[in-house]
Amino acid sequence: MQMKRIGLLAVLFAAVAVQTAAARQPKGDTLVFTPQWMAQAQFAGYYVAEVKGFFQEEGVNVKIVHPSPTQSAVNRLRSNESQAISLQLCQALEMVDAGFPMVNILQTSMNNGMVIVSARGKDPLTQKGAKVGIWSVGFGQLAICMSIKENLNYDWVRFAQNMNLFIAGALDATLAMSYNEYYQLLQAGLEISEDNVYRFCDHGYNVQEDGVYMTREYYNKHKEQAGRFANA
Repeated sequence: MQMKRIGLLAVLFAAVAVQTAAARQPKGDTLVFTPQWMAQAQFAGYYVAEVKGFFQEEGVNVKIVHPSPTQSAVNRLRSNESQAISLQLCQALEMVDAGFPMVNILQTSMNNGMVIVSARGKDPLTQKGAKVGIWSVGFGQLAICMSIKENLNYDWVRFAQNMNLFIAGALDATLAMSYNEYYQLLQAGLEISEDNVYRFCDHGYNVQEDGVYMTREYYNKHKEQAGRFANA
Protein backbone atom coordinates (compact mmCIF):
# COMPACT_ATOMS: atom_id res chain seq x y z
CA MET A 1 0.00 0.00 0.00
CA GLN A 2 2.81 2.40 0.91
CA MET A 3 4.57 1.67 -2.38
CA LYS A 4 1.38 2.54 -4.26
CA ARG A 5 1.16 5.87 -2.44
CA ILE A 6 4.78 6.65 -3.27
CA GLY A 7 4.13 5.76 -6.88
CA LEU A 8 1.04 7.98 -6.98
CA LEU A 9 2.97 10.90 -5.45
CA ALA A 10 5.72 10.43 -8.01
CA VAL A 11 3.17 10.61 -10.83
CA LEU A 12 1.61 13.75 -9.34
CA PHE A 13 4.99 15.45 -8.94
CA ALA A 14 5.89 14.53 -12.51
CA ALA A 15 2.61 15.98 -13.78
CA VAL A 16 3.19 19.23 -11.88
CA ALA A 17 6.73 19.44 -13.25
CA VAL A 18 5.48 18.95 -16.80
CA GLN A 19 2.78 21.61 -16.37
CA THR A 20 5.31 24.05 -14.87
CA ALA A 21 7.74 23.47 -17.73
CA ALA A 22 4.95 23.91 -20.24
CA ALA A 23 3.93 27.19 -18.62
CA ARG A 24 7.50 28.43 -19.02
CA GLN A 25 7.72 27.58 -22.70
CA PRO A 26 7.77 30.60 -25.03
CA LYS A 27 4.27 31.60 -26.08
CA GLY A 28 3.04 33.57 -29.03
CA ASP A 29 5.00 35.59 -31.58
CA THR A 30 8.57 36.71 -31.22
CA LEU A 31 9.02 40.03 -29.43
CA VAL A 32 11.67 42.13 -31.17
CA PHE A 33 13.49 44.34 -28.68
CA THR A 34 15.68 47.25 -29.81
CA PRO A 35 18.00 49.15 -27.44
CA GLN A 36 18.19 52.88 -28.14
CA TRP A 37 21.86 52.73 -29.12
CA MET A 38 24.50 50.50 -30.65
CA ALA A 39 25.70 47.34 -28.90
CA GLN A 40 27.59 48.23 -25.73
CA ALA A 41 27.97 47.32 -22.05
CA GLN A 42 25.03 49.59 -21.16
CA PHE A 43 22.72 46.84 -22.42
CA ALA A 44 24.60 43.89 -20.94
CA GLY A 45 21.60 42.75 -18.91
CA TYR A 46 19.53 42.15 -22.04
CA TYR A 47 22.36 40.24 -23.71
CA VAL A 48 22.80 38.02 -20.65
CA ALA A 49 19.06 37.36 -20.47
CA GLU A 50 19.06 36.29 -24.12
CA VAL A 51 22.19 34.10 -23.97
CA LYS A 52 21.41 32.52 -20.59
CA GLY A 53 17.82 31.77 -21.57
CA PHE A 54 16.15 33.98 -18.96
CA PHE A 55 13.57 35.15 -21.51
CA GLN A 56 12.89 31.55 -22.48
CA GLU A 57 12.44 30.59 -18.83
CA GLU A 58 9.79 33.28 -18.50
CA GLY A 59 8.03 31.93 -21.56
CA VAL A 60 8.66 34.70 -24.07
CA ASN A 61 10.50 34.66 -27.39
CA VAL A 62 12.80 37.70 -27.56
CA LYS A 63 15.01 38.77 -30.44
CA ILE A 64 17.41 41.69 -29.90
CA VAL A 65 17.86 43.89 -32.97
CA HIS A 66 20.00 47.01 -32.71
CA PRO A 67 19.21 50.30 -34.44
CA SER A 68 21.16 51.47 -37.45
CA PRO A 69 22.37 54.94 -38.47
CA THR A 70 19.28 55.25 -40.69
CA GLN A 71 16.73 53.40 -38.56
CA SER A 72 16.49 54.48 -34.93
CA ALA A 73 14.83 52.47 -32.17
CA VAL A 74 11.97 54.99 -32.12
CA ASN A 75 11.38 54.62 -35.86
CA ARG A 76 11.36 50.84 -35.48
CA LEU A 77 8.70 51.12 -32.77
CA ARG A 78 6.60 53.49 -34.86
CA SER A 79 6.68 51.10 -37.83
CA ASN A 80 6.09 48.03 -35.61
CA GLU A 81 9.39 46.49 -36.71
CA SER A 82 10.19 46.33 -32.99
CA GLN A 83 7.61 45.67 -30.31
CA ALA A 84 9.70 47.02 -27.42
CA ILE A 85 12.54 49.52 -27.20
CA SER A 86 14.65 51.09 -24.50
CA LEU A 87 14.35 54.84 -24.21
CA GLN A 88 15.26 57.64 -21.85
CA LEU A 89 12.38 58.97 -19.77
CA CYS A 90 12.67 62.55 -21.04
CA GLN A 91 12.54 61.41 -24.65
CA ALA A 92 9.58 59.14 -23.91
CA LEU A 93 7.68 62.01 -22.24
CA GLU A 94 8.38 64.23 -25.23
CA MET A 95 6.95 61.59 -27.59
CA VAL A 96 3.87 61.00 -25.47
CA ASP A 97 3.29 64.76 -25.25
CA ALA A 98 3.48 64.89 -29.06
CA GLY A 99 0.66 62.34 -29.29
CA PHE A 100 2.46 59.00 -29.56
CA PRO A 101 0.99 56.80 -26.76
CA MET A 102 3.47 54.48 -25.05
CA VAL A 103 3.64 52.35 -21.92
CA ASN A 104 6.69 51.94 -19.69
CA ILE A 105 6.85 48.24 -18.80
CA LEU A 106 10.24 48.32 -17.04
CA GLN A 107 12.40 51.09 -15.58
CA THR A 108 16.05 50.00 -15.56
CA SER A 109 17.85 53.24 -14.65
CA MET A 110 16.97 55.27 -11.57
CA ASN A 111 19.73 57.91 -11.86
CA ASN A 112 20.96 60.25 -14.56
CA GLY A 113 24.46 59.76 -15.94
CA MET A 114 24.62 62.68 -18.37
CA VAL A 115 27.40 65.25 -18.07
CA ILE A 116 28.68 68.28 -19.94
CA VAL A 117 32.44 68.24 -20.49
CA SER A 118 33.94 71.64 -21.25
CA ALA A 119 37.16 72.30 -23.13
CA ARG A 120 40.15 74.15 -21.72
CA GLY A 121 39.19 73.57 -18.08
CA LYS A 122 36.26 75.98 -18.13
CA ASP A 123 33.14 75.60 -16.01
CA PRO A 124 30.25 74.77 -18.41
CA LEU A 125 27.98 77.13 -16.47
CA THR A 126 30.21 80.08 -17.41
CA GLN A 127 30.06 79.39 -21.16
CA LYS A 128 26.95 81.23 -22.29
CA GLY A 129 26.29 80.78 -26.00
CA ALA A 130 28.93 78.04 -26.26
CA LYS A 131 28.93 75.49 -29.05
CA VAL A 132 27.95 72.26 -27.34
CA GLY A 133 27.78 68.82 -28.93
CA ILE A 134 24.49 66.93 -28.68
CA TRP A 135 23.46 63.52 -30.03
CA SER A 136 21.62 63.74 -33.34
CA VAL A 137 19.33 60.83 -32.40
CA GLY A 138 18.04 62.43 -29.22
CA PHE A 139 18.82 61.87 -25.51
CA GLY A 140 19.56 65.57 -24.98
CA GLN A 141 16.14 66.85 -23.89
CA LEU A 142 17.24 67.35 -20.28
CA ALA A 143 20.29 69.36 -21.36
CA ILE A 144 18.16 71.60 -23.56
CA CYS A 145 15.83 72.27 -20.63
CA MET A 146 18.80 73.05 -18.37
CA SER A 147 20.27 75.46 -20.92
CA ILE A 148 16.99 77.36 -21.08
CA LYS A 149 16.44 77.37 -17.31
CA GLU A 150 19.99 78.54 -16.55
CA ASN A 151 19.91 81.15 -19.36
CA LEU A 152 22.97 79.63 -21.03
CA ASN A 153 21.61 79.76 -24.60
CA TYR A 154 23.90 76.99 -25.81
CA ASP A 155 24.42 76.67 -29.56
CA TRP A 156 23.72 72.96 -30.06
CA VAL A 157 25.85 71.13 -32.62
CA ARG A 158 24.61 67.65 -33.49
CA PHE A 159 26.96 64.68 -33.81
CA ALA A 160 26.32 61.05 -34.72
CA GLN A 161 28.09 58.69 -32.35
CA ASN A 162 31.60 59.77 -31.38
CA MET A 163 33.57 62.56 -29.73
CA ASN A 164 35.70 63.54 -32.72
CA LEU A 165 34.32 67.07 -33.08
CA PHE A 166 35.04 67.88 -29.45
CA ILE A 167 38.46 66.19 -29.45
CA ALA A 168 39.42 68.13 -32.60
CA GLY A 169 38.61 71.41 -30.85
CA ALA A 170 35.59 72.32 -32.97
CA LEU A 171 33.31 72.52 -29.92
CA ASP A 172 33.45 74.42 -26.65
CA ALA A 173 31.81 71.55 -24.77
CA THR A 174 29.94 68.33 -25.37
CA LEU A 175 27.29 66.17 -23.79
CA ALA A 176 28.50 62.76 -22.71
CA MET A 177 27.35 59.84 -20.61
CA SER A 178 29.41 59.21 -17.49
CA TYR A 179 29.48 55.48 -18.30
CA ASN A 180 30.28 55.85 -22.01
CA GLU A 181 31.61 58.91 -23.87
CA TYR A 182 33.19 60.33 -20.71
CA TYR A 183 35.65 57.43 -20.72
CA GLN A 184 36.23 57.81 -24.45
CA LEU A 185 37.47 61.32 -23.73
CA LEU A 186 39.75 60.10 -20.96
CA GLN A 187 41.17 57.42 -23.26
CA ALA A 188 41.76 60.10 -25.91
CA GLY A 189 44.07 61.83 -23.44
CA LEU A 190 41.95 64.84 -22.52
CA GLU A 191 42.51 66.41 -19.13
CA ILE A 192 39.22 66.25 -17.25
CA SER A 193 38.56 67.39 -13.71
CA GLU A 194 35.55 68.35 -11.65
CA ASP A 195 36.19 71.97 -12.69
CA ASN A 196 35.18 71.37 -16.29
CA VAL A 197 32.53 68.65 -15.82
CA TYR A 198 28.88 69.44 -15.08
CA ARG A 199 27.04 66.41 -13.67
CA PHE A 200 23.29 66.82 -14.08
CA CYS A 201 22.52 64.48 -11.18
CA ASP A 202 24.38 66.81 -8.78
CA HIS A 203 22.47 69.95 -9.74
CA GLY A 204 18.80 69.08 -9.32
CA TYR A 205 18.44 67.33 -12.68
CA ASN A 206 18.61 63.71 -11.57
CA VAL A 207 15.84 62.55 -13.91
CA GLN A 208 15.56 58.80 -14.42
CA GLU A 209 16.99 57.50 -17.67
CA ASP A 210 16.44 54.19 -19.46
CA GLY A 211 13.22 52.24 -19.40
CA VAL A 212 11.56 49.73 -21.74
CA TYR A 213 8.59 50.98 -23.73
CA MET A 214 5.85 49.55 -25.93
CA THR A 215 3.13 51.28 -27.88
CA ARG A 216 -0.06 51.39 -25.84
CA GLU A 217 -1.90 49.50 -28.58
CA TYR A 218 0.59 46.63 -28.52
CA TYR A 219 0.72 46.56 -24.72
CA ASN A 220 -3.07 46.36 -24.41
CA LYS A 221 -3.07 43.30 -26.66
CA HIS A 222 0.00 41.60 -25.13
CA LYS A 223 0.02 42.44 -21.42
CA GLU A 224 1.05 38.91 -20.45
CA GLN A 225 3.97 38.95 -22.88
CA ALA A 226 5.05 42.37 -21.57
CA GLY A 227 4.98 41.10 -18.01
CA ARG A 228 7.08 38.06 -18.91
CA PHE A 229 9.68 40.27 -20.58
CA ALA A 230 9.86 42.54 -17.53
CA ASN A 231 10.18 39.58 -15.14
CA ALA A 232 13.14 38.15 -17.06
